[in-house]
Amino acid sequence: MSKPKVVKLAFKNLKRKRFRTITLILAIAIATASLFSSIIILRSVEQGLESAVARLGADLVVVPEGYEKKAGNVLLGGEPSTFYMDSSVLEEIRKVPGVAKASPQIFLQTSSYLICCEVMETLFIAYDPETDFTVTPWIESKLPYVPEEYVITGGGIPVYENFSMYIYGHWYVVYARLHKTGLRYFDSTIFIPMNLAYTLAQESQRNPRVANLTLKLGKISAVLVQVSGDANQVARQIEERVPGVSVVMSSSMSANAKAQAIALFSSLIAISALLWVANMLMISATFATIAGERRREFGLLRAIGAKRGDIMRLMLYEASLLAAIGAALGLTVGTYIFFTFREEVTKSFEKLLIPFFWPSADAILATALAAFAAAVVMAFLGALYPALSAAREEPYAAIRYGE
Repeated sequence: MSKPKVVKLAFKNLKRKRFRTITLILAIAIATASLFSSIIILRSVEQGLESAVARLGADLVVVPEGYEKKAGNVLLGGEPSTFYMDSSVLEEIRKVPGVAKASPQIFLQTSSYLICCEVMETLFIAYDPETDFTVTPWIESKLPYVPEEYVITGGGIPVYENFSMYIYGHWYVVYARLHKTGLRYFDSTIFIPMNLAYTLAQESQRNPRVANLTLKLGKISAVLVQVSGDANQVARQIEERVPGVSVVMSSSMSANAKAQAIALFSSLIAISALLWVANMLMISATFATIAGERRREFGLLRAIGAKRGDIMRLMLYEASLLAAIGAALGLTVGTYIFFTFREEVTKSFEKLLIPFFWPSADAILATALAAFAAAVVMAFLGALYPALSAAREEPYAAIRYGE
């Protein structure tokens, strides 16, 4: 039989048992949607972590000893947190061989009591404009002049240049806004010059109308380091030469967060794998039943000239058609749900302090094609043994079946 005839006959056979066909299509659709969702979520988390580390621009982050986890939550998840060490460590770090750039930052948290700021429970980061290599490279737009006292806002804060923000008893001009990244550390943060942070802290101690900003002069939270050479070796030397600090490698910070995310969503991955295997077994059992029901039909087809390969192709085409329809349905529904609840999904990950960066359209398309191919392979493998068994049977024995 020619290929068009085999495909046409496969369509007719599927239409004969509509309930069974619809049930198999729905099962394949659920398995495909689950696999597609799992891959998209894991790729989004992975891309978010990679983007966070890349935009941070630092190979190493030096923090007070014992605050490694909190530093990761701030830098990767944008969680407001405060911890400090003496700024004298900065010069010690710069003396370490292999340190190309070192810039300090101070993590401050807006207060939810008394009068503090227009934005509550937001992370403030004080940076050194002269040595910074983390904030300023991502400025999207700025004023043509630099105000005497200014702030820089993340792309997710709804303000514009020349806008005035109330911060700890003073109004400050928004000098620049950062490019929106989808990462809380950059998007939901107010960046201020370091000298302004110390001034605000001192004035908050004397002003009873604003919340107390507990920051002492000469204290910093972290030192971001770029290295020229082996990052592991530089990290070891910093910890050996500078007492009271711990060094967090950006790559390890990302890897740890990724491992936590995978562990968190391991059940989703396991369910997807189980659905894939269960559907393959179900398809195998269903097509074994189909082969038994249609033994005489296959025997007659062989008697009028059909070859063993035609019988085998007929069953495999039927399985492939089921998989194609089910996979297309699952991907359509899965994509619709993702884009409908896109904001809710992103916010859920933000609450878990996991950077979540939606893949590009090309990446989503590639994932959809991979899930589609997995569905077809699943159906093909499930129907392969029943198809081989049906093709091997002798025409006479098949025609006489049931007499």
